[in-house]
Amino acid sequence: MNISDSLEMLRSLQPYGFEPVETQEQADLVVLNTCTVRQHAEDKAYSFIGRLLAWKKEKPGRSVIVAGCAAE
Repeated sequence: MNISDSLEMLRSLQPYGFEPVETQEQADLVVLNTCTVRQHAEDKAYSFIGRLLAWKKEKPGRSVIVAGCAAE
């Protein structure tokens, strides 16, 4: 389901000029689509969000979207 949801998000972002890239360093936007049924998965998601702070500071204007179960 996450893959399907993620592809739908991509389709929604493409009219705004966003396209998939090979690496996070090439990206201007990171979409984190979470499904955290277990605590370990939720912990990993929060850890990844924390690491994105340095990525955002490297280039002003970068954005992060957190979607899915853990987004609440």
